[in-house]
Amino acid sequence: MSPRGRVDHDALDRYVVDFWPSGADPSAANPAGSQDIGKPPVVSGECQADVGATVQALAPGQYFATVTAVGSGGSARSVPSASFTR
Repeated sequence: MSPRGRVDHDALDRYVVDFWPSGADPSAANPAGSQDIGKPPVVSGECQADVGATVQALAPGQYFATVTAVGSGGSARSVPSASFTR
């Protein structure tokens, strides 16, 4: 998932992964699940985090995810991921 604009990883405080029911509007709805993943290290241009427990806690259904980069200058949300089934 890539943010809508390039963000400087070094200037960020943390990332938050939100899980949305398919068809939800992230600008108007509440996520079905959320996980603050902190600030994982960047390796070869990517960072990874285990969100398996949060996904497993979701009710069965179709979802998509977004990642929000949070820093002192505000936040920026990624475009939605491909949908997945829980």
